[in-house]
Amino acid sequence: MITDMRFVYLALGTLVIIAGLRLAYNPSADIDARLADNKIGITRAQLLSIKQFLQSHRASEGHYPNINEGLLSVKPLVEACGRGPGPLRRAQVSTIGILTPFGEPFIYENRTGFDPTKFSDSGANFDRRGVYSVRVDENIYVWSVGSQRAFQAAANWKRLRAAIVALTIIISASLLTFYIRSTLRWLRPKPNHPIHLRRAISLLATDTAVIALATLAAMPFVEREYPLMQNPDSELSQTIRARRDYVSVIASYHDRKVLSDTAYDHIIDALTASNKK
Repeated sequence: MITDMRFVYLALGTLVIIAGLRLAYNPSADIDARLADNKIGITRAQLLSIKQFLQSHRASEGHYPNINEGLLSVKPLVEACGRGPGPLRRAQVSTIGILTPFGEPFIYENRTGFDPTKFSDSGANFDRRGVYSVRVDENIYVWSVGSQRAFQAAANWKRLRAAIVALTIIISASLLTFYIRSTLRWLRPKPNHPIHLRRAISLLATDTAVIALATLAAMPFVEREYPLMQNPDSELSQTIRARRDYVSVIASYHDRKVLSDTAYDHIIDALTASNKK
């Protein structure tokens, strides 16, 4: 009886720990998360710089660019990209706009004169911490959809990993509790019979060591034979996702008559030409 119970405990304990470690340890997700955190920080710094240039433009010109003119109409801002010691030295300018570290253009919103509901799903509305957007002035916002998606993905992965670790600990603790109770019952065949405490501790220590050694020995094989989805090029994948999401946002603005046909066609044509390169 004790032999069968120990075998079940050893097998289930090893499987649970291996599965938990394999799911919680995902090198591809870790690389994506670290890369995203770095880019999110750079994006935030660039947003603050863009805010200053827009406010300076407002002071000198008396108004902010409209949504069709966009950030490219602010000449000092364009000239600052790729130059100087500030965060914008890493920013690139293309025919579609000023590119974020994720590869998609910053989204500029001048909501003046529009129904507020047309911007109800804007990412700037949901960024309470100011991670991927900046409020320049009343009705004036700049944000990055690539940074938004990366921030959400990193947060979701951290929550998922914590849940996997917690579940693994709970299942392992349940198995251990069941094992200890079963062992104590086996070591005390009669109600008044004394428990062989040393033997119980010896069994527990031995079986725990077996599970640990089996896990360490099996992990390389499991990682090789059952790999999780690997991302061959995390940076390229983030750029592709960011530009895809950017197109979705721009298309929704166009459908709501916020963005003119001319501006929308120019953006799509420029993106298409850029993707072919």
